[in-house]
Amino acid sequence: MWPSGEPISVPYDDHDLTAMIELLSCVQPTRIVMEATGGLERSLVRALVAAGLPVIVVNPRQVPAGDGAIDKNGTLLGTIETGQPTSNVAWGEDGQTLFITGGSSVSRLRLTTGAPRD
Repeated sequence: MWPSGEPISVPYDDHDLTAMIELLSCVQPTRIVMEATGGLERSLVRALVAAGLPVIVVNPRQVPAGDGAIDKNGTLLGTIETGQPTSNVAWGEDGQTLFITGGSSVSRLRLTTGAPRD
């Protein structure tokens, strides 16, 4: 989804992944959040990392009660324990508020470190 709220969908092939990377590079996002999909996300994650784009992979199977955050080199930075499977994670406009949704709840965390600025 673009920052405007407009959904985006592209076919999952090399040509369209390249086009998506080019579009995302122009937008210069501070964070891209993806859900792990049993390995199907790996090609896109590798392409995002290779392009220097910031990506977080949320994998509820490996971290059933929290979210994992990785840096652009794929190193696990840590987890946020939520107590339930997470459906979405997004930074607020101020760059220091993290919103997490899961089940029927929305959590808002005010962080001291904030969103990375590349």
